[in-house]
Amino acid sequence: MAEFQAAGSVCEIRWPFLASVHTPQRFEAFQKLGVELVVARSGDRMDGVCFVLPCRFTLNGDVIEWASLFQLATRPETRNIGGLMMMRIMHLYPTAVAMGVTDEATKMYVALRWKRYDHVWRGVHPIDMKRFAADYGERFPAEWQRRSLRVIAGAYNVMAGLGEMLLSLGVRCHKWDEDAAPALREKGATIASYFPMFRCGCSTGVVDAGGTGRVLNSFGGGWGGLREHARAWRELRARGAKLCEVLASSPEARTRLVRLGYVPVPMPMWYVEKNGMGGKLIAALRQNEVSFFHTDKSI
Repeated sequence: MAEFQAAGSVCEIRWPFLASVHTPQRFEAFQKLGVELVVARSGDRMDGVCFVLPCRFTLNGDVIEWASLFQLATRPETRNIGGLMMMRIMHLYPTAVAMGVTDEATKMYVALRWKRYDHVWRGVHPIDMKRFAADYGERFPAEWQRRSLRVIAGAYNVMAGLGEMLLSLGVRCHKWDEDAAPALREKGATIASYFPMFRCGCSTGVVDAGGTGRVLNSFGGGWGGLREHARAWRELRARGAKLCEVLASSPEARTRLVRLGYVPVPMPMWYVEKNGMGGKLIAALRQNEVSFFHTDKSI
């Protein structure tokens, strides 16, 4: 676990907010989930790190396996370390996948000739607009857009809270209890040991991953209705979360996102493969069988 803690410290140089989720409980769970580290060292010091989650599930009797990359970070003073690490990853893993990457990482994937699959979106619904504006406001290119976010934040929080309460009347929120495949139940129990997980109504499962709620259902498995999502937003608001996200991987799912109150944001999937698993994963995405629960975004 000491290696995870040291790697987390490198990530916190780039993203200080990660310090709040780099807990001993989470790193202990990483060991149970089989998370691996790819590290670049200078003596005893870590100069670059990348966390790797082995992912596996069965669809129509066919096993799909890949390695999900997350929290790839290097020390600011280092040069070319990231590219060297990625070349090592390409050698180590038959199929490696990254979703929701930074602009800097995108340039690296292009240079290394990774494949890109564009039909993936994250549906974003702000919960606490003040926190959302503080953390993501810089992603809006125009100053007037950033200013508008700050101006409307207070009113949005009040009105959204009232709307969630009215829409979700009668919908029960209870402890997450996945009844899917045993491997998913085991993963869910491990995640629940450090991140809050809950279910709203009959079907909508959610994890509060350090202030970002992520829906654990695939579109094929059913996302539930607006009232269930409103109940999830209400629960996330009570927990101090800033937003809620849903993974969509087809035009039909993208349309459904809008009807449920989410804004679709492109989240291209970058991948490299030697064994055809990338193609199988894309087929599963097109069939709407993949959710955040199958990826690193839930851990």
